[in-house]
Amino acid sequence: MLHSITKIRKLAEEYNKTLWASDPRFNRSVTLLHRDGSIEHYDSAFLLQRDGYVVCFTEHHGHHIDHVDELLHYFQSERKRLPIEELIND
Repeated sequence: MLHSITKIRKLAEEYNKTLWASDPRFNRSVTLLHRDGSIEHYDSAFLLQRDGYVVCFTEHHGHHIDHVDELLHYFQSERKRLPIEELIND
């Protein structure tokens, strides 16, 4: 398992360096429910699953790695960005 987490950390760090804030994958939200009852929610984030690990890449908070056994549930949802005209009332 140690070899696997080392490999995942290296992969996540290298992958994170390639991301831009304008990446369309950041049009998602991610929620991680941990076995200890804690909940993490990130807007502008997306998930990558590899070798029994879940990596959450965020637009402004770096990346987070959890083993699937540490999580009760995890999911991402698409966010629709509305044009400014739909947000402003005339």
